[in-house]
Formats: sequence, C-alpha cells, structure tokens
Amino acid sequence: MQIHAPPLFKFERVIIMLDFDGLQIVIAGILYLVVISLYILKKKPIVDCFILTVFYVYVVGVIAITIFPIPIHDNVLEILREGNIEPPNNWVPFESISQMLTNASTQVATKQILGNLLLFLPFGFLLPLLGGRVIKAYQVLGLGLVASFLIEGFQQLIGLIINFNYRVFDIDDCLINTFGTILGYMLFRLALPLLQQIKPLGYPDRKNTLRE
Repeated sequence: MQIHAPPLFKFERVIIMLDFDGLQIVIAGILYLVVISLYILKKKPIVDCFILTVFYVYVVGVIAITIFPIPIHDNVLEILREGNIEPPNNWVPFESISQMLTNASTQVATKQILGNLLLFLPFGFLLPLLGGRVIKAYQVLGLGLVASFLIEGFQQLIGLIINFNYRVFDIDDCLINTFGTILGYMLFRLALPLLQQIKPLGYPDRKNTLRE
C-alpha cells in the first residue's frame, strides 16, 4: 500500500480586504461596453464617445478611491471592533476642517483638504461636456452635492453591513467636494471658447458666465 505524506505547508489565500481589482474591474469594463454601445447605436459623434469614456473612467476611479478597500474578514473585523478604533462621524459643518487646521500638521491638513477638492474638480468640468443641453452653475452645484452625499451614504451603508464604521461620514467632505465641483465648472467656462471649437455646446459667450 502506498502512503502519501501530507504536505508540510498548506497555503491558503485569505481575503482580508476587498480591493477594487479583478472582478470589480471586469464588472466596470462590462458596464462600460454596454453604455458605449448604446452611444454608438444612437450614432453619437466620436467626440461624445470620447467624453463619455473619460467621464466613466473618472467615476470608476472615484468609486475605487472612496469606497475601497473594504475590510471583510471576520477576524480582522473583530479585532477592529474590539480595538474601539471606529472613527466618529462629523455632522457639524466646518468642525473637522477647524480641527485639522488647529491640531494636524500643515502637510496633513493640506493633503486632506486639497485631495477632497481635486477629487470633484473633474466632475464640475466634465459634466457640462457630457450633457446634450446647457447646464447652469446651480445645477452643477446641486449634482456635485448629491454625488458627494451618495458616496458618504454608501460608505455608511457598507459600514452597517459589516458592522464597523470603516469610513467616516464627514459633512465637511461634502462641502469641500461641492466647492471642487464649482471650481471645475469655472474652469470649464474659462475653457469654453476653445471647447466650442471642438464640440458645439450651445453656451453663451464668456461675458455671461457669472450671470448664470
């Protein structure tokens, strides 16, 4: 009788954090193919398809940055819960900004504030290019605010599912993101004369920018 000795080592891949890779990238790619196919079937100009592609890649990037990684391993979550390190949420406007400017180093405060600002700047710039009609400043502001709240809300929903507040809900993040959206829209309006040469957008000339 032949006896097979058990292996000395048994390697198992334990998934501790759910990252934006593999399956998530495949799903994002499939959704992109569906959306761009609809654009092509509607005989949209190549410029519109390019803008859609840039905007889609941007949105996927924002999701990857703001939602992932997610702790999903039971043992890791238990350690995190027992360590009592759940960050508190902030519902008071400008409180976390004030604390950062007062207590954190200049480098940390700048990185946090500038990061949230730049995160939504492309949203304000690309959104008017994506639509087939004129989008005014207050509409871009509202959509930026809604998008920011959706991200923060989805983070909280995941926190409830895994029973650990892995991301902070910070009202100041929403405010900074919205300000970044407005800055992006202002850059769009400044670049409008050049953009209209590439794609007619139906916007009035730059003299009326601030009146909208």
